Amino acid sequence: MQQIRFWLANSLLALAGACGPAHAETPPADTAPASLGEVVVTAQKRAQSIEDVPISMTVVDRKALDNTRAATLADMQQLVPNFSVEPQLGTVNVITVRGVGGGGRNIGFDTRVGVYVDGIYMGQAQALDQSLFDIEQVEVLRGPQGHLFGRNTVAGAVNITTRAPSETFESSFRAAAGNYNTREGYANVSGPLTDKLLGKFSVGYEARDGFTTNLFNNQKLDALKRASMRGQLAIHATDRLMIDLAADYAGIKQNRVLGEAVTGMFDAPLPGGLYPNHTVNYNTAPNTDNTLSGASLTMNYDMVGGNTLTAITGYRHTRQHLQNDTDWSQNDVFRVNFTDDFKQFSQEIRIASPIKGPLRYVAGVYLMHESADTYRVAITGPATATLVTHPLAGTLPFGALFGLNPGDTIPVSGTVKTDSSALFGSLDYDLTDKLTLNLGARYTYEKKSLLYNINGAASGVIGMGTAVNYTDGRSDSMLTPTLGATYALGKSLNVYGKYSTGFKSGGWNLDWLTTNQIASKFDFNKETVDSYELGLKGSAPDHRMSYDLALFHSRYKDFQVFQFANLGGGTTEIQLKNAAKAETTGAEASLRALVTDRLTIGGNVGVMRARFNSFPGGLTGGGDAAGKHLPDAPDLTAAVTVNYSMPAPSLGGRVDFYGECSHRNKSYSGVDNHAVTDNLSSRDIVNARVSLVADHPRFGLSLWVRNLFDNNYTTVRGRDFFGNQFVKRGDPRTFGVEGKFSL
Repeated sequence: MQQIRFWLANSLLALAGACGPAHAETPPADTAPASLGEVVVTAQKRAQSIEDVPISMTVVDRKALDNTRAATLADMQQLVPNFSVEPQLGTVNVITVRGVGGGGRNIGFDTRVGVYVDGIYMGQAQALDQSLFDIEQVEVLRGPQGHLFGRNTVAGAVNITTRAPSETFESSFRAAAGNYNTREGYANVSGPLTDKLLGKFSVGYEARDGFTTNLFNNQKLDALKRASMRGQLAIHATDRLMIDLAADYAGIKQNRVLGEAVTGMFDAPLPGGLYPNHTVNYNTAPNTDNTLSGASLTMNYDMVGGNTLTAITGYRHTRQHLQNDTDWSQNDVFRVNFTDDFKQFSQEIRIASPIKGPLRYVAGVYLMHESADTYRVAITGPATATLVTHPLAGTLPFGALFGLNPGDTIPVSGTVKTDSSALFGSLDYDLTDKLTLNLGARYTYEKKSLLYNINGAASGVIGMGTAVNYTDGRSDSMLTPTLGATYALGKSLNVYGKYSTGFKSGGWNLDWLTTNQIASKFDFNKETVDSYELGLKGSAPDHRMSYDLALFHSRYKDFQVFQFANLGGGTTEIQLKNAAKAETTGAEASLRALVTDRLTIGGNVGVMRARFNSFPGGLTGGGDAAGKHLPDAPDLTAAVTVNYSMPAPSLGGRVDFYGECSHRNKSYSGVDNHAVTDNLSSRDIVNARVSLVADHPRFGLSLWVRNLFDNNYTTVRGRDFFGNQFVKRGDPRTFGVEGKFSL
């Protein structure tokens, strides 16, 4: 197996590189560029060439998002090595970078990867379903980014840049249709409103029918409706002052399947045997309803002397309602409803020196206030006479077994308020013509307060506790420095090494808690990381090829873990606690090449070892989880991409061909790494697109397909509170046609 992995990794490196098509848009042969062109990023709070940034990162631009049909971050994950966006524990999507992710289900457990849109922190994982329409590019930064991005970026950061208003009038319309009754429409208009005012407005709508059959009522689940809007004004107030106003809104409705039952409660066989793939039997239809909105004010002032003063004010509001059938059956036995609401205000002020000169710096201050509220209720249905087989008590009616009556409820509510403030800065100093010192630091202070209520009086032998207006508070602070150096081996070849740090503040487990959990307190401490990285970035002299390589090693202390802990004897506990130590070690490599003026080949590969070093009590039965894989941490991810463009004068333009093949090794969804209940199979996915692009008028017509060979794979596997085994499967093959017209 190791030889196969070694061969595959080297084959991918020989063929291709990191999201090659993410940067390479190949025009017709007669106008093809002689090089790949420069990729400009803002990962260090200023515009820089990607080759000059000492960070392992991948950039996916607008052309690549279109080619791979990436409506969300989850749809583009295969283009980035050691990166995934998958549902954990069957609820919301969670970003994992270099094997480290988590957060989302519990408002007391923040995410480990910060997502930023035009410099505004997006907050919790519930916001990740936002559409990527009208996006200029997505930068994925791997490793802790604790000095410039700061909050909860112990694993990495995702920096999304939207398209700015254009200097001249532009408008476009795009529509798509496909199987599962897919229908999509996007429109935008952009350009000058006055001599000093530019504007842009974009709308998008996506809908499709479901691909999972509910045997209970023959309803199709996994359907989607998403409406999005973005607006932006760019004001040239003076020759030195630029003001940007932006606002966005998204409404997302899904009857998303959170899992397909593999067994009944406590491993009892399903009546009639296993269901076919993408088939469930629920009496309560699952649904997820998200509302995402926000606004920002960004001011950039070019000071005398060349410095730039930037102020970014942001507001974000995320609300999610979720319902799930917790008994996974056609009987109305038990269900849950979640409502989570996040309101966030942030302010950042920074100053940046000119990009040229031997000394370059960025310094600033950051303030954020977040109010997170949750209300969730577990409800006993009328079918309490349904027979359940318990491993110790035998076969009994559900109500009698658990001491529950029809209509019993177990409500939980909570509020976490967070105030975060930070001073940050970075400094690059050229010690010689070739050697640059890279320094950075951030001092962060976070203060949190908690209000928690649970009424477990009707929970029977499940044993949920009761707490009335339980309050608590905590604060965490830390200095997170970064120290590194960059050396120019040549005009277009840099090598860098760095030591970086980060931290994630502590919090509370705001879920259904037992009496013992409440009595022993349910807070957890902050998590810290020390990371070492050695990297190389370069390009060929003619800039027809670029490449990068990064080696990394990260050590986490007081690693925070959320899990459904099987306590044995048919009992389960929802735990959120510090897991002592974890460690990730690995490498990412990429290469992209303009093989001919018409052919661009790219690829990426990520190899990794992510393990718990120490986790006493982490295993079922209470054993130490030391040596176990971290959840959702495959040891190999890879992708190969191909773009080929050929002139088609008879059609008045050109034809572009795009193909993409990605591989992801197996991983585990749970700490036990159980071969049956935690195993996530490997996957190989092929996506493709062929497009006719006309010169005049500016018209395009495309045929696309995702998961060409209809590969069946699992994204989540595990057990829930009642011991049901379940899986969540990836999307089946989708295909369609898309048309675009622009002025």
